[in-house]
Amino acid sequence: MGIALSRTPRRLRYACGPMATAKSDVFPPIEAGALLIAVTVVGLLAGTLGGWIFGAPAIGLVAGAVVGLPGGVYAVYRRYHGYFS
Repeated sequence: MGIALSRTPRRLRYACGPMATAKSDVFPPIEAGALLIAVTVVGLLAGTLGGWIFGAPAIGLVAGAVVGLPGGVYAVYRRYHGYFS
């Protein structure tokens, strides 16, 4: 049987289990900016097209900006709101 050199069991009590990997989700500002620009441009183009159809493309451009920019901000918020919570 032999002499026991240590009284600790085989499994060490002070050693933790395997470490979990850190969450590596990094906020991508380039993608957020591209999404903001894309949605805003789509709003501007839609407003300009609508204004052109009704004979006032400048007013349509302004209306597209009024709708497109908040739409872009909302699209970025919907896509990336989990990164800030």
